[in-house]
Amino acid sequence: MALLLAPADDASYQATLESPIDLSDWDDRPEEFPEQTRVWGIRTDPEMGEWKRNSRILKNMQEGDPILFYNSETYFATARVGTMCETEYIRDNYWGGGPAINVFSVEDYRENISLSKSELNDILDYKPQFHPQGICEVRSDRPVDSLLRKVGLE
Repeated sequence: MALLLAPADDASYQATLESPIDLSDWDDRPEEFPEQTRVWGIRTDPEMGEWKRNSRILKNMQEGDPILFYNSETYFATARVGTMCETEYIRDNYWGGGPAINVFSVEDYRENISLSKSELNDILDYKPQFHPQGICEVRSDRPVDSLLRKVGLE
């Protein structure tokens, strides 16, 4: 299990995370991908750059992994990774383009926390000025269990 810290910009948040979306018009939607769900993605399109760190994170991701979503101010939501797939459909139809072609359904989404970046840094024993740049996988040698208990994801 890996704990993920995922950025949520306003436009993408409103498009696919704030509320479940209807994917019934997605012609080649994998059968196991929910038709009604929240969706998030990882930037991995090789035509738009090298995404070594994101590709490594994607390789380690598993269904059920916990996620904390953050914006410029705070960590505001918890969730778990659902069904994953590679597609341009979400990017092109909901996010207006970009390199996020690896997507996953977002399960057990709850906007039930308000954790400052300094609080998270203190719990995970990060330097006070740490700020993730893009999706981030928290190393297993950090006190992940303490954070998961605090946010109700144990």
